[in-house]
Amino acid sequence: MHPLLRKVIKERFGNLNRLQQDSFREVSSGKSVLIIAPTGSGKTEAAVLPVFNEILEEGLKPISALYIAPLKALNRDLLERLEWWGRKLGITVEVRHGDTSAYKKARQTKNPPQMLIITPETLGVILTVKSLRKHLENVKFVIVDEIAELVDNKRGAQLLLNLERLAEIADFRRIGMTATVGNEDEVREWLKADVIVKPSWKKSYRFHVLYPKPDERDMELARELSLSPEIAARLRLLWEIVEEHGKALIFTNTRQFAEILAHRLKAWGKPVEVHHGSLSKEARVKAERALKEGKIRALICTSSMELG
Repeated sequence: MHPLLRKVIKERFGNLNRLQQDSFREVSSGKSVLIIAPTGSGKTEAAVLPVFNEILEEGLKPISALYIAPLKALNRDLLERLEWWGRKLGITVEVRHGDTSAYKKARQTKNPPQMLIITPETLGVILTVKSLRKHLENVKFVIVDEIAELVDNKRGAQLLLNLERLAEIADFRRIGMTATVGNEDEVREWLKADVIVKPSWKKSYRFHVLYPKPDERDMELARELSLSPEIAARLRLLWEIVEEHGKALIFTNTRQFAEILAHRLKAWGKPVEVHHGSLSKEARVKAERALKEGKIRALICTSSMELG
C-alpha cells in the first residue's frame, strides 16, 4: 500500500475493516470484483481505496477510473465523500451528468480528472465525444455502484453495451457494489467479475407497520389543518418518529403525494423539504444540503433519494 494512502486511512478509520481488506487484496491482485454487503459496511471505500492506491503507485493518467452511480443525488453525495479522499491524496475527483454545466464539461474535456463520477447514461454520451475518447483510453477501473438496480432492465442492458464499447479502447477492471442479493452468481456474471467479496456477518432489519388511532391531540390538529382525524393521527405519529431519530428520509410512492405530505407538514410548522425528479437541480441540491446541515429535520422524497 502506498505510504500516503496508509496515512490517510489511519486518519479516517484507524484500520480497514475485513470487507475493505479483502476487497483491497483481490483488486490489487488484478481481479474484477463484486462487493456484496449491507448499507453502512464501508462498500464505497472497499471499492475506491485499491483504485486510489494504484493511481498513486503507478502514476495512472486521467481518466484513470469511472465511478458509475444510477442516481444524480447519489453522484452528488459521492462527490463530497470522494473529494475528501482526493484532497488528502492529491487525486482529482469530479462529477459529470445531465445537470453538469456546459462550461464544466468543456473544462473536463481539456483537463480531465483522475476519477470521474457519472450516471449509466453519461457513459454512452462521453463515448461519442471525440475529444474525450483519448482520455477514456486511459481508464483502468470501472466501478458500478448499486449494481442490483441495473441488472435485468433497459438501463443495465445499455450500460453493458457501453462497457463493451469502452473495452474496445481501454483495458480495465470492473468493481461492482450492491446490498445483499439472492442471485449473487447472476450479478457476478452480469458484471464479468472474477470473484465475490462479502462480509462473514449479516445485517438484521426490523420492520414496523403502524396504524394509529386518533386521540384528542389529533382532533385539535385536524381542525387546525382542515384534515380528517385519521390523517392528523398519521402526521402526528410520523413526526414523533422523526423527532425520536433527529433526521429522517420519508419516502412516498408518487411525486404528487410527496408534495402533499410536505405541504401538510409545513402548514403544521415542521422543518421539511421535498425532493423528486421534477424539481430543478438547484432545488434538489439545496434540499439535500439543508438536511445534512441540520436546517431541516426531514426530506419528503420519491425514489430520487432511495439509493446509497
